Amino acid sequence: MTPLDPSNLPEVDSEGLAPIASRPAVPAVLDDRAPPFRLLRYFSLASFVAMTVAALALGAFFRQVEMNNVLRLGESQNIALTRAFANSMWPVISGFLKEGKPVTRGHPLSPHLDQELSVLIKDLAVVKIKIFDTHGLTIYSTDPRQSGEDQAKNIGVQAALKGKVTNNLIHRKGVPSFDGVVEDRDLISTYVPVYRAGEVRGVFELYYDVTPVLERMNATQQRVTGMVGLLFVVLYGILHVIVRRADRIMREQRLQLNRFVDEIEAMNDTLERRVKDRTEVLRITNKVLKQEILERQQAEAELRKLTGAVEQSPVSVVITDAMGQIEYVNPKFCEVTGYSREEALGKNPSLLKSGESLPEAYREMWRVISNGGVWRGEFHNRRRDGGLFWEMATISPVRNKAGRITHYLAVKEDITQRKLHEKALEDARRHSFQQEKMAAVGTLAAGIVHEIGNPIMAISGLVEELRDMTHDAEAINFLEMIREQINRLSGITRDVSAFSMPQMDEPQLLDLNGLVEGAMRLMRFDRRMRQIERRQDLDRELSAVMGSDNQLRQVLINLMINAADALEGVQDRPREIVVSTTRDGEGRVRLTVADNGVGMDPETRSRALDAFFTTKPVGRGTGLGLSLCYSIVSEHHGSLEIESEPGVGTKVHIVLPAGDDG
Repeated sequence: MTPLDPSNLPEVDSEGLAPIASRPAVPAVLDDRAPPFRLLRYFSLASFVAMTVAALALGAFFRQVEMNNVLRLGESQNIALTRAFANSMWPVISGFLKEGKPVTRGHPLSPHLDQELSVLIKDLAVVKIKIFDTHGLTIYSTDPRQSGEDQAKNIGVQAALKGKVTNNLIHRKGVPSFDGVVEDRDLISTYVPVYRAGEVRGVFELYYDVTPVLERMNATQQRVTGMVGLLFVVLYGILHVIVRRADRIMREQRLQLNRFVDEIEAMNDTLERRVKDRTEVLRITNKVLKQEILERQQAEAELRKLTGAVEQSPVSVVITDAMGQIEYVNPKFCEVTGYSREEALGKNPSLLKSGESLPEAYREMWRVISNGGVWRGEFHNRRRDGGLFWEMATISPVRNKAGRITHYLAVKEDITQRKLHEKALEDARRHSFQQEKMAAVGTLAAGIVHEIGNPIMAISGLVEELRDMTHDAEAINFLEMIREQINRLSGITRDVSAFSMPQMDEPQLLDLNGLVEGAMRLMRFDRRMRQIERRQDLDRELSAVMGSDNQLRQVLINLMINAADALEGVQDRPREIVVSTTRDGEGRVRLTVADNGVGMDPETRSRALDAFFTTKPVGRGTGLGLSLCYSIVSEHHGSLEIESEPGVGTKVHIVLPAGDDG
């Protein structure tokens, strides 16, 4: 509703009235309105009637109060007089009461009673006395004409005989008394019981004159009524002035009110139009809201469906804020990682880091997603219990309406089993490939040994003949050099021959710890081991293995020689070789040769088992040592794995089946 404009309201004076100059004329439409209330007229009539009624009511109330006082006063006096009369006259009247005969004018005791009573009521306002016996018979009356009357049915006599005092205010135009007939008197008639020995023996009726009292009361009432009337007149005059003023103010305010009513009616018309327009707008808005509510309900249903899908998803779902703090994880995440939702919320996903993934991978991931791209890759993470697992992760940014990145969403699949299967498949493939390659190399090596062996033998024979034929020291020196090279070629051919056709001795149960201790004792005489600390960590509960003593010793010596060669360039730390044995979780026997040498990069490590591949200088090795070791271990149904890191060292793990496993 449009509020009233205060600038359109008329100015008012200190009495709430508009100035004459600014008061608007009464519009013509006021003639059709209800007539104004005539306050002055109705006040005058109502005030006169109210004041008259109040004055009469006050007068009547005052008279009633005074009359009650007069009756109580008359009753008290009459009771006292009756008892006084009874006590003084009892000897005289007791006989009449017993006889039950009235005292008439001709009775001899009548003058005596009159004389006694006249003395008793002298100077009193008692104008008449009656005495009744217990049967209601008038025994005596100051009015002889009433003696002998039967008043048994008189209510006052009946009440007095029952012991109750009664009063009546009566008016008599003429009343006979001891002083004659008195005119126009107001009397109080009192019936008083007379007791003797606790019993009612008779009834006295006294007529007490209260005319002077009533005259004084009437005079007082008139004065009070006059004063009250005068007070009402003064009050009426004051109220008349006030009401007349109020009537004028009301008439002027009615004019203003009518003007405001006209304005309000006009505003009401405007309001109705606006309400109608607003109703139409609300109707259209309501229709739009209904559509929005329907769309929201559909969106909520889709959201519930999506939430259920995420909660029941077979892949881990993680949502972080822009700073990388976790805000949501689904149940699959808790199942895979072992962390509860409460433990993960507020943390950084780095709590899963195992140290197996390269720092460069994490930096690349943050570079991609912080620039708004989607990153896909693998993590080698650690569970809450310390176990490792693989995850394939897809991480993408979540933007708000302004296009700013507010969150990141990561969907990760546990690929640990797939990785294990891939590794097993790769190991099988490499093993098969290595066997095929070794077979091919063996065939080639056998041909080379055969083709080179005969010329070497011929050259060796010629050198021996020349050695026997000459005595020249220089020539002999040259022949010795030739013979050394021939011996070297013979050693190479023997190695190649052993590599191409390894001879498997009759397998037997072997104490692998004993092989290690023997090889360690043998290698202490090698000059390469002089500056190297050699330690062994052997499992004394280790099971025996089934295999060839010579071949496994050859493998162990080759590995220790390779470790010693890897330690030649180390000068910044103590050089050491550690050989250890243990049983793995599947009951197999594990032999590990570890060094803290220069280590191998991933490319070198991937080619370390290839035949004829070597990192040693020319003349220091043939590149067949690790290949021969791999071949021997494979023949023993075992596996050989290399773990190496540049600048840290190398560990070669050989796993063989226990002898009790067949």
